[in-house]
Parts: sequence; C-alpha cells; structure tokens
Amino acid sequence: LINNRERAAKIFKEIYTSFKKGSMPSEIDLEFAFLVDITGSMSPYMKAVNATVSNMLCGSSSIVERLKIKYPDVEFHLRTGVMGYRDIDDGKDRFAEGKCHESCHFYNNADGALKFLHSLSNPSGGGDLAEDHFGAITQCANWSLENDWTASIKFLVLLTDAPAHGMAP
Repeated sequence: LINNRERAAKIFKEIYTSFKKGSMPSEIDLEFAFLVDITGSMSPYMKAVNATVSNMLCGSSSIVERLKIKYPDVEFHLRTGVMGYRDIDDGKDRFAEGKCHESCHFYNNADGALKFLHSLSNPSGGGDLAEDHFGAITQCANWSLENDWTASIKFLVLLTDAPAHGMAP
C-alpha cells in the first residue's frame, strides 16, 4: 500500500465509510402529516395539492419506493395523517382532521388518507392574506390519541398559498 497511494486511499475510504454508516435497522416506521390550507384562496390549487400528495404516497416515485431504492434491505412502514385548516376567525370549522378510527389520526394506507384529502376539495373561509399556519402546526403536533405519533421518524408537510400571520407584509 505504501507504493500505491490510490489503492490505499480507496481502502481507507471504504473503511471510513463503513464506520460512518453504522448498521441500518431492518424496519423503519415513518409518519407524514399533511397540513392543507383549505381557505377560499386555495380553490385553484386543490387539484394540484391532491396530485402532489398522491404522488408522494403512491406509485414508483413515492416516498417509500424512493427509500427502497436507496435502502433495499430496510422495510419501510408509512402512516399518513391529513388535516385541513382554515383561519383563526373560522371558529368550529377551523380544523378538519382525518381519523382512520377513534384512536388514531394516521392511516396505515394511502387510500384512506387520500380519500379524506379529496373530501377537503371545497375550500372556504379565510378572508385575509395571512393564514393560521402556526395554529395548524400546533394542533397537529399535539395530536394525542392512543396511536398518534408513534413512529420513530415524523414529518409535518404544510401545503398553502399564503404566508403565516405575522409574516405578511
């Protein structure tokens, strides 16, 4: 190896990479919660929202399929939550939360989540430029039914067309 620096560098890199990677678990649980602005200004975008979420959850370019390509020895389990939200002044209609059953906001399959998402396709309310993104994030992050937020890896995905209150010009 003293006389072959390229080979030495390659071996060192392989050793370093193997230490750095560590071992991967055989299974990983993931939870994605999609928070969708369903105020009136979102009407022109709801088809795109449905298509985007569907592409993220289903088909060859879905999140799980892309992870399988990168990590073929790991089995990924994805649960999906969907919550529509309106603005602070929309009272009892402020949040629309999907539930797969009484003890969980997360669906074990994409079909249930997408069906609930499609039910949100008639946005209303709002009335000002800014929306209550922080309220929606807080509401979702605090879901506390028995089977909520149980995965080791959690994501909140916010889909909106407007800035948050306090951030609008």
